Amino acid sequence: MLRITLCFVFVSGVFWPAGLASQQERICDLLSSQEINSAGFTGTRVSYLSNPHFTCTDGTEIRADSSITYESSGLTRLIGSVMFREGSEELHSDDAEYYSSLGRLQAKGNVEVEDKMRGNIIIGDELSLVQESLGSPEDLMTVTGFPAYAILTPPKQAMDASITYSSRIDAKLLHFVGDRILQATGDVTVKRDSLELYGDSLELFQDGSSTKLFSNAKITYKHSTSGEPINVNGDSVNMLFSNNRLDLIQSMGQAEATYGNGSIYGGLVDIYFKNEELERISSRGALPSSSEQEPGDIQATAISDFTITGDSIDLEFTGDRLVSVTAVGGARGASFPDGASSLDQDYPFLQEDWIEGDTVVIVFSKPQDRDTSDTIESDSEDTTIEQMTAVGRARSFFRRPVDTPINSDSISTTTMELNYVRGDEVKIFLTDGQVRQMEVENAQGSFLQPLPRADTATVTGVEINLSYKEDR
Repeated sequence: MLRITLCFVFVSGVFWPAGLASQQERICDLLSSQEINSAGFTGTRVSYLSNPHFTCTDGTEIRADSSITYESSGLTRLIGSVMFREGSEELHSDDAEYYSSLGRLQAKGNVEVEDKMRGNIIIGDELSLVQESLGSPEDLMTVTGFPAYAILTPPKQAMDASITYSSRIDAKLLHFVGDRILQATGDVTVKRDSLELYGDSLELFQDGSSTKLFSNAKITYKHSTSGEPINVNGDSVNMLFSNNRLDLIQSMGQAEATYGNGSIYGGLVDIYFKNEELERISSRGALPSSSEQEPGDIQATAISDFTITGDSIDLEFTGDRLVSVTAVGGARGASFPDGASSLDQDYPFLQEDWIEGDTVVIVFSKPQDRDTSDTIESDSEDTTIEQMTAVGRARSFFRRPVDTPINSDSISTTTMELNYVRGDEVKIFLTDGQVRQMEVENAQGSFLQPLPRADTATVTGVEINLSYKEDR
């Protein structure tokens, strides 16, 4: 917090009895005043000054249009164009009241506190300051407004010389604990370069190491390279920085993060960065997706061109490209490939390909050389599945289109080969989204193909359904 706490001792130095004034650390002198009036006896005197100008032994300067001092209560009122200056720090307001016995300052009207050296500024309608004392080891300052706001820059000794930034915090109430912590409540908004933060309340360490949002927390962050936004929501969100670079966003409660064409949900979502570029996202313990879901079914969920669930999920990135997904604990990965047939409507389990196990790993292929102007193709290739592996009570089911139609004289209908397998470990290798190879340890399962006759679709559908139920 800006060090303005000792700017007001002039009251004791100018108007208080010598015995009390000698207890103060600083003495302030009245340099000039257009008019001075005093009434009453020592200890109960009331003094009036017009356009007072004070300077103190520590270099503090105080000005106002007028002032009134009440010796009995230890109150000094400064009225009109109030200014306190100490070094590079200044406080401006329309009016101010200072209680010397309590070490408390109240300022009202167009309040502005500025540190011109660091570039910090605090704006509001009212300010309350309780000075450091035996009962309060740090200064406590509260600024309110509609809204109040602060622009803060971490201390120079905490900054990476190659990075300069400031944060603007808007809120209905700003509370400063010394020079360490800023707490804000009421429609909180924070903007810092490519970061935007929103929440009902906030706690920010002024050294730039940590920021926490509480209730209805939301963060938007843009990649410095790709420009793709990352959006994070949660009951509360914690952000950690080192050397002024973003290291971690941690969302808790009803946590959700979206990136590019994907999203991930859980009770806890951690997003890790390296040099402020997305490196990894992990999730644990998602909330139920419906009221019918049992607590034991609550899992983390990641959705892209596929859906994967598990007790925990890890997404690995290189740059802005998804490289792999690992789900652990009741893991399941599912996709909805092209080539759906009319059978899918009658047998819902035919609508998706899936793989299950204690652990499921999905690996994505690297983008190939191509025309960079074809952005749609580029996005699709970046998330093309190359390999799927399930370990521990592994099972998989996938479909593959048959090259030859069932009945070339009838309306064209896509037909499928159906593969169901289980084992200790299942590996599926894909090329251009199509299965080309499978490796299974201790395999059991079924492989079904359509028969070359017109009614194959109906017959095969019944056989698949029975086989599926029995094998499960």
